[in-house]
Amino acid sequence: ENEDEEVDPPHAHHDGTNIGLQVSDVTAAEHAVGAIEILLPLILQGSGDSGTSTQNTKRAVAEISMLLKNFSKIEGISSEAQESSKNAAYTMIKYCYDTPTTSKPTLEQSHMNWIRKRFRPS
Repeated sequence: ENEDEEVDPPHAHHDGTNIGLQVSDVTAAEHAVGAIEILLPLILQGSGDSGTSTQNTKRAVAEISMLLKNFSKIEGISSEAQESSKNAAYTMIKYCYDTPTTSKPTLEQSHMNWIRKRFRPS
């Protein structure tokens, strides 16, 4: 599936990594994206450790940045939230490429919590 394809609101999907986005409360989602953008310097703070956990960081960056990019394409969100979402995705990718051998423990833990919630049975 082409990542640049337009998405059909209110869902955004990227089947290659099993990421789906359903937004039932757009206002809450917009606030969350704004908070993520503001908190990125803390979230992306490295531990100074390098090794296998950097693979977890790379996976977290790939999946969360895709989620943010998809969110920015959803019809009905504000232009501010679209911009925050795009900025956060870009910042995550750039920061992690600038520091490729440093694990980001806060990002990794946040990603693991998101995965647990995402795959938890209803």
